[in-house]
Amino acid sequence: FGFANIFQPNSKLQTFCGSPPYAAPELYQCLPYSPEKVDVWSLGILLYVFVCGHLPFDSNNLAELRKRVLSGQFRLPFYISSDCSSLISHMLNVDPNQRYTI
Repeated sequence: FGFANIFQPNSKLQTFCGSPPYAAPELYQCLPYSPEKVDVWSLGILLYVFVCGHLPFDSNNLAELRKRVLSGQFRLPFYISSDCSSLISHMLNVDPNQRYTI
């Protein structure tokens, strides 16, 4: 959590901020992005870790991590409630326009 950025409401950012395992797909694509939407993604990663005990997308290799994040495929354990599964799935939607917002 060593990076932060100041932004204006309804603005887009272009700089890569954050830690790679918590970075949203649009950061890996080097696209202008909504800071609120990438924050929801990062919060979804944190929620997943709190509930499951490990990262949904993980690799020691940055290129492989990027590939996994961009695929958006992760597994939710059977013991997670349907409400929690739904929340995590909506927070970790690779399409920022379909992702939950703040």
